[in-house]
Amino acid sequence: MTVPKPFARVVVHYGDPVRFAATTTDDELEAAADDLRRAMIQAERDAFASLGVACDLGVDAAPDPAPAKQRDPGASREAPGS
Repeated sequence: MTVPKPFARVVVHYGDPVRFAATTTDDELEAAADDLRRAMIQAERDAFASLGVACDLGVDAAPDPAPAKQRDPGASREAPGS
């Protein structure tokens, strides 16, 4: 969300609701989070375009980051020595 300055023009732009089943796996949630991130960035770009101003997102010129390193599900969550 971008918080505007006082008296700024504002566009409220939102997408469709996202719902998940109780049986959704962690891998499915990770994939959905990545899709949601991309959709939110595109929605903000669309909102800037509807105002007719340049997009000021830092991610606008940057390529998508590499996927996050997968955590080994068998790895212990405890700190060493605990």
